[in-house]
Amino acid sequence: MTNKQIAFSCAVLAITLMLVEPVHAQSARDTQLQQIRMSIPLLDAKIMTAPSAEAYFTRGFANYAVGKNDAAEADFAKAETLKYTAKPFEFYELRGSNFLVLKKNEEAVVQLTKALALKPADTPCLINRASANFELGHYKEALVDAQKAAKLDTKSSAAQQLIGTCYLKTGQFQNALLYLNQAVANQPKNFEALQFRGLTYEKLGKKELAEKDFAEAIDKGYAPGKSFEEVN
Repeated sequence: MTNKQIAFSCAVLAITLMLVEPVHAQSARDTQLQQIRMSIPLLDAKIMTAPSAEAYFTRGFANYAVGKNDAAEADFAKAETLKYTAKPFEFYELRGSNFLVLKKNEEAVVQLTKALALKPADTPCLINRASANFELGHYKEALVDAQKAAKLDTKSSAAQQLIGTCYLKTGQFQNALLYLNQAVANQPKNFEALQFRGLTYEKLGKKELAEKDFAEAIDKGYAPGKSFEEVN
């Protein structure tokens, strides 16, 4: 389970300023992604002529944003080698989130813990660290982060889902149901929450409700290994 929180940070501005012309798209997010894709060759050229920690970090962000996660980690590692210090929170947050996508959960926890030391109330970081700890089977640690995230953002389906699934994994099925209900209420398209709620209903012996949730989860996009991404 990975509820990845994508934060288009100030690095977007750094990237878009490198473009020759702005790109117009149907949505601001599509525009940003198109601009980022267009920036990568410019960043390649910049690194060839004037390599720097800042250039590697910016290209790492660009590669992360467009889903080139192995390339992003290579860039973040190079930026670290070159003593990148300009935006430490963004560096740790992005690198940790990228490790999460790569399913390198121990590395993700290390980087996100560094980010949270700088901004303890950052909700996306808390959710991502909770996700990484969940995948590692560290349900107690995941629950602490998820509960804090839920208090900071009461509308976060991802935070409620993580709380519910931690309770599910630890056999607290009524608590699990309570939070998974809230996760679905916050975001009815969250097919992972529906799938986990179905599993909870199964544990409670409510077969018909379980089958209904499983069917709805599939209808909304659920497939084994596929994650619902809550994008802020």
